[in-house]
Amino acid sequence: MNDAKNRPLEDLLACGKTFERLSEKIAKGHVFRVMLTEDERGSSGFIFLFPDSEILKHKHYNDWEEYTFPDGRVEKCAIGQSHQLKNQTGKLLVVHFAKHRLL
Repeated sequence: MNDAKNRPLEDLLACGKTFERLSEKIAKGHVFRVMLTEDERGSSGFIFLFPDSEILKHKHYNDWEEYTFPDGRVEKCAIGQSHQLKNQTGKLLVVHFAKHRLL
């Protein structure tokens, strides 16, 4: 279930998963990720973007990705497309991601 809209931040912080800071090769500023699932079919988790932080523009070659925002809005990036994610809200932005790989 994609529960970015309904899952309290306190639950995410207490989930017992490891927070990973994203590399400067793929992110600018303070961007962290918590993986909830990962296998050969893809992965899912949450991205934490501090104000003025971003995931740099990147292209999907053998997978596609969905971001679900706290307001329930979903953005999808298909195979062969490029996208990025900037936090210009002035507060912490928590986004659910789901990456689906070609098998």
